[in-house]
Amino acid sequence: MQRLPVLSTFFMVWHMVAGLLGPYWLVSSGATVLQMVLLRRRIRHLSALPATA
Repeated sequence: MQRLPVLSTFFMVWHMVAGLLGPYWLVSSGATVLQMVLLRRRIRHLSALPATA
């Protein structure tokens, strides 16, 4: 009987963590895409500038 609170707490925490992985993955992927877009925009802008000696 003493194991029941431990097991129920473990499963509750397990499901909470699993529920947080989706939003974490979404934000992480979004940040990666945003960084890639900004980097490509900066490279395109720098390559359009006239070359100075």
